Amino acid sequence: MSKNLLDRFRTHLYERRLIASFSRCLVALSGGSDSVALLYLLREIARELNLTIEVAHLNHNLRTQAEEDLLFCQRFCQNLGVNLHTRSLPIKELAQEQKLSLEEAGRVYRYAFFRQLKEERNLQIILTAHTADDQAETVLMRIINGTGLAGLGAIKAREGELVRPLLPFTKEELRSYLRSKGQVWCEDHTNYLPDAPRTKVRWHLLPLLRDWNNQIVDSLNRLAESAQEDNQLLLEMAEKFYRDNKEAINRIDYYQFCNLVSNNGGAICGYALPRVRLRTLYPSIRKRVWLLCYQEALNIYYPHNLRMSSLESCHYKSLEDFLQLPNGKKLPLPNFLQAVWRGDKFIIEPLCVEQSANLQEEVINSLIEKLPVTWESRDWNLLLKFERLSISQRPEPFSICLDPYKVNELLKEGKKFTLRHRKDGDRFQPAGGTGKQKLKKFLQDIKIPQSMRDQIPILCLGEEIVWIIGQRAEQKFLAKPKQEDVLYIKVEYLEKD
Repeated sequence: MSKNLLDRFRTHLYERRLIASFSRCLVALSGGSDSVALLYLLREIARELNLTIEVAHLNHNLRTQAEEDLLFCQRFCQNLGVNLHTRSLPIKELAQEQKLSLEEAGRVYRYAFFRQLKEERNLQIILTAHTADDQAETVLMRIINGTGLAGLGAIKAREGELVRPLLPFTKEELRSYLRSKGQVWCEDHTNYLPDAPRTKVRWHLLPLLRDWNNQIVDSLNRLAESAQEDNQLLLEMAEKFYRDNKEAINRIDYYQFCNLVSNNGGAICGYALPRVRLRTLYPSIRKRVWLLCYQEALNIYYPHNLRMSSLESCHYKSLEDFLQLPNGKKLPLPNFLQAVWRGDKFIIEPLCVEQSANLQEEVINSLIEKLPVTWESRDWNLLLKFERLSISQRPEPFSICLDPYKVNELLKEGKKFTLRHRKDGDRFQPAGGTGKQKLKKFLQDIKIPQSMRDQIPILCLGEEIVWIIGQRAEQKFLAKPKQEDVLYIKVEYLEKD
């Protein structure tokens, strides 16, 4: 078994060209069976490929046996004769500060540690121990969440500097290999937590699917690989269209954004695409062109910020509808960007809300009884649409669903809806958060540039913040998932006079 698996591993590396000879590798080691098997296998073929191997272990301080895992990794690396780099971080506290889940915070700081080590040690690739089981679980979770073709591809064997050489192998195969070598590993008890989404898929959904197909892991891995191949073809077609048709915009003279000043020197400040050519594309290719346009805009306006919101299915649908609108129309997008038609050219540019020194106190009284209504604020160039829906929708940057009964309680007390700038001492509980926090800190945490913080419209009911428009609603007002009878608010930006 061990020789067979080692041969398969070697063949996989050669066929997929995952690791070149003389590569300088950083291996992520948790102490679990998967990462232990990866390091052991790489050590077996290191001489024939002339590999340089260094190892990284991050202590998340989430489990009582974390120190035992660290000691195990130290002994294991010492026995193999490889250099181990370790770091300890309070992931739980960092997750709370950054408003991230524990899983997401662990991933963000783990990969930041790996990339820093890679640069410091002049290494070339980072290897992680994702397996066929991880791939199958990821595919199922993506399907449950309604993914598209790109998401269905799930985990890739190589993404730039990241290499995942164990995707063809199951956890049980790797453990059998380690047993044949007399090699132990650490057991991660968080793999058995009953409420984690991945754990539910692993211990409940996959066993049910095995009743229909006992090779379900292989089937899901083939599905992911097929999706990757098809998506790659569509992406290459979209990239070719984008390269061949994009037109550089050499000036931005209609506003300023953050520290970006109108540039008369001919520097490229964005790209445009002709409407007539966009219409010739299949929707599946056009969707990827939308994403390329959006990513290009992020690179131009947020060149040093890695934590930016991406486009989701609702944005792609809105962009398809936007394709039919006349020149001058605008569509708000995440991260203070907007799509606009100018001269039948599609452009993504910064969205800038002009400040007003004297905000009028525009009010909607007895709102619940008058729905649907619209509220136009020329001070903010905003149009707010209020209506009643039968069931809550997922919150979006420019639309939310509120609990109408909580809103009506304050309206009956004489409180009024207003739009205003932020004020010193503003506090609210962001939706999904665990408690109230200062608005200033929230805007800092989500990386809003300081020059933009006073330009964000805030919807209030009386003195209470209801919604930081474009960002997050207050938890107490937000409707619950699938709540019946909700107050729906949608924001649109008006044309400037």
